[in-house]
Amino acid sequence: MKKYLHILKQEISRISENDLYQPIKQTDIDSIDLVVIRVSLEKYFGVEVPDNKWFNFNTLFEALEYFDKNKKKVKITLRRIEPRDISVKETIEIGMPQMANSAFSESWLLKFLGDRHWKLLSEAFQKKSSEFTNENQERLYATFLRIKYSISQLNNFLENDIINFNSTIKAFGNNTFLSRVSGESGEQKILATLMTTFSTRENKDNKKINKCEPKIKSERIIQLSKTPLFLTDYRLLRKGLADKIPSDFSDFNIVDSSVFSCKYDINPYYC
Repeated sequence: MKKYLHILKQEISRISENDLYQPIKQTDIDSIDLVVIRVSLEKYFGVEVPDNKWFNFNTLFEALEYFDKNKKKVKITLRRIEPRDISVKETIEIGMPQMANSAFSESWLLKFLGDRHWKLLSEAFQKKSSEFTNENQERLYATFLRIKYSISQLNNFLENDIINFNSTIKAFGNNTFLSRVSGESGEQKILATLMTTFSTRENKDNKKINKCEPKIKSERIIQLSKTPLFLTDYRLLRKGLADKIPSDFSDFNIVDSSVFSCKYDINPYYC
């Protein structure tokens, strides 16, 4: 399977030939790396691997062997549904539920952003949030991996102001989804990017979750052809391999020492 090593190295350059034969749990490859690897292999070979197969691979060699054996069994079928941008537009008037301490509530906004992401997923799959299940009919939940947002000063949003929101979503493989939510209220702006994968709760325990794919695939949603930078940055940051965090304003260098720090509570706003 050495001939397929280049596929993996395109996404994770540090992978070596030796890593192919080591148990995955004994390598530096984590669950997010595996998401990228899985999508890359499925796209390269044109084969979708079932969850019960994928999560039972002990080594990358076993995964490559599976794809190699099944690549000639693929039947090319025409899409019955042309993928398109999944979007939701809506207008919100700032009322008491959206206010906190004489300013726009950041807590409400974060809940709203998460709810919009779920709404986009429901639109993409044509299912209610409670109807998402895996092959074993277990309930699936959208697990938020990363949320990035920027917003005008909170106390510039006033009660009874109108915010026009526009939300869109795209997919990376069958289990990673990225939404973009923008809002405008006069000169005040809101911009957020959210990323989720699907998971099941282990024995109905909120503290233990397992990654899993939906029972059905959505052909309605546009697939990203390359690994999104939003996911790549998250992977590097999680592994301690990033030396800076990019933002809309500037890059924040990751260093051991700090110039300034403070405790930030989500609800009270800071001028």
